[in-house]
Amino acid sequence: SWKPQGVEVVVLLDTSGSIDRRRLSSVQGDAYTGYKAICKTCGAIGVGCWSHGRRGFYDARKTSPEPAAWALATIGRLYGIEDEATEKNLVGAARTEYRSEHAKPLLEDFYRWADEQAKTARPTSPLGEALTYVRNQRETLLRYLEDGRVSIDNNRSERNLRLVAVGRKNWLFCGSEAAGRAAAIFYSFVVSCRELKIEPFVYLRDVLERVSTHPARLVWELTPRGWHETRALLTSEAV
Repeated sequence: SWKPQGVEVVVLLDTSGSIDRRRLSSVQGDAYTGYKAICKTCGAIGVGCWSHGRRGFYDARKTSPEPAAWALATIGRLYGIEDEATEKNLVGAARTEYRSEHAKPLLEDFYRWADEQAKTARPTSPLGEALTYVRNQRETLLRYLEDGRVSIDNNRSERNLRLVAVGRKNWLFCGSEAAGRAAAIFYSFVVSCRELKIEPFVYLRDVLERVSTHPARLVWELTPRGWHETRALLTSEAV
């Protein structure tokens, strides 16, 4: 089954995507303009989020119940396919193939329907706005079909970054660009620990106590995943 490698939080200073140049293979999110700038700056591929694509149709339930219900049911089937793939332990190329066989035909029907609906839906209505979103983001929303490693949405990332939104109410500002980057590094460690079901405090205390004497060639052992695997190995050997 898939194992999280770790999570990196980066600081986006403005909507121009002015962040450190780094190697990113993909950036998944909504239609926020800053993500497009990051892709351009870093050479990453933009991937859409079907949770955001679904949201507009959910909001259109009262004003356009029938088309909204059809769209929500279809998107629900896409998520059902993801659940099936997970139950079958399909990852990588196997998951890509499964999506191609089951999800791709559904999406072809969905977009044919969306194109027809767009001809009569009022653009400023909730349904019209939902249709505009999924049609404008068609390329990025379909991109998850191309790579089984990519999720259908970025809900996992948003859940992990919720601590930033909650904390922001308390401290409001980071203080400086350098402080923002330092906070992002700290968040990256904490969120990676959570993904690996490690208690962040236990990990950080152990690493901070050993980092000054730990061999540089074994620095991988101090990363959240490396630390987790090393501890698991030591535990099994002790037994």
